[in-house]
Amino acid sequence: MNIEVNEILNTYDGGLTWRSDYAVDGKFCVARLRNRLDKAHHPVGDGEFWWLNSVPKKVTSFVGRAKQGRISFAEALERRNILVTSPMCGLCADQIESTDHILTSCSMVKETLCMVLNWCGIPLEYFSGVNEVLAFARNWGHCPKKKETLTCIIYGTIWSLWKARNDRIFRGEILKPAKIMDFIKGTVFTWRKYRAKKGDTMDWDKWCVSPLTCT
Repeated sequence: MNIEVNEILNTYDGGLTWRSDYAVDGKFCVARLRNRLDKAHHPVGDGEFWWLNSVPKKVTSFVGRAKQGRISFAEALERRNILVTSPMCGLCADQIESTDHILTSCSMVKETLCMVLNWCGIPLEYFSGVNEVLAFARNWGHCPKKKETLTCIIYGTIWSLWKARNDRIFRGEILKPAKIMDFIKGTVFTWRKYRAKKGDTMDWDKWCVSPLTCT
């Protein structure tokens, strides 16, 4: 994170006095600091990570952990001597479950990602890992608004795939890619609608047809 400690709190008079740009009427204001954090760049693991205001904090945190390979997939749990029912992928059950497999390489995930790219009007791409798909979204195109929208959709896709994996393992619910796709559309639309700036509007019908033209 590109925020220096002395930007938040400074000492004067040999440490006897403390001053902060985030204080209001002599009291520290968390809202001011939160606003500054939202504007900061967040390096995660091997590169910069985009913290989007349009995405719930818990989702952004999850995607950040996935980027670092720090989510609790079956292979990781086994390495920590935690008993798991099966080390196989919770979606396809064909390969050992890992972060990159469960979120980018699984056959069911690949089909879902293809549907997402087609929905966005983007030529088909195949990804071998979470870092690769995040970098693709962050660097795609030249319009900042469309780039932010695509990244938001990718975050929503990663979150939805993880949810589908958990629903299959813990609830026995098997969702097909088309159903996951419906969930992605509705979830990301809700995020953006209720976190939009004052005056911005979201049209559901246009969103369902072409999300990158809604920005």
